Amino acid sequence: MDPLKLYWWRPTDTSKINLGDEIGAAICREVSQRDVVRADLSECELISIGSILSAVYWKSSMQTRKAPCYVWGSGLMAPDFIKPHDKVIVKSVRGHLTRCLVDSVRTLPIGDPGILASDVWPKAATPTHAVGIVPHWSQIDSPLFAELTEKIPGSTIIDMTNPDVADTMTRLSACETIISTSLHGLILADSYQIPNVWMKTKDIHKGKSWKFYDYFSSIGRDRFEQVDVMNHIDAINKGAASIFSSHHQKNVSALKSTVAKAFPAELRA
Repeated sequence: MDPLKLYWWRPTDTSKINLGDEIGAAICREVSQRDVVRADLSECELISIGSILSAVYWKSSMQTRKAPCYVWGSGLMAPDFIKPHDKVIVKSVRGHLTRCLVDSVRTLPIGDPGILASDVWPKAATPTHAVGIVPHWSQIDSPLFAELTEKIPGSTIIDMTNPDVADTMTRLSACETIISTSLHGLILADSYQIPNVWMKTKDIHKGKSWKFYDYFSSIGRDRFEQVDVMNHIDAINKGAASIFSSHHQKNVSALKSTVAKAFPAELRA
């Protein structure tokens, strides 16, 4: 069977990746049982992980497509207007917010396929750090995170731009808690059922909190607020768990099942 043609976003700096987008290929390979290759939006069969749904509806090359493009778990960066397209077949989206703009049918499945990461990369056998700090890929060089590691003994920075995805997954899953400004840092922490907190920094997305709320709605997270971690350093160092969210992780298993079942049957081996 031919490889599955998947589109995902990549930074213009080809020496780096955004792990949140890059993991989609391995997850789609696992679920579809097909090899996966990256393809342009004009010829891909599937889009999946990432806030990339707007591109499918608005890219000019999509207007001449003859073959369908399936959507599995993709989301929007902001509440953009969606223009219907007869070649875009939506099987699932990331969360309730995206669903309300794409389809009024409440039975459309929701969930980010990144939640399946722990089924592809098993959790590290032994914890190595009390706290993993996950900056958004665009913030990896910010001195703020180096300062945090100095203030929190037993912490480590998880670099989402590292091309060695397996190594990053091992490092992240070996942390006992996660502090993240990256949405996929939180999703991966949920996948491994690691308590986590959404760290407050300056706005880094045009949609501000939109995509975070979209994902949170899918897993039943009841703590939507960003946290100024610098104001909680003493509590973290004393082992206080109240800053971290984990109650919603009781829903991880059910969400994994929903996401996996929503994969397009037409694209499975």
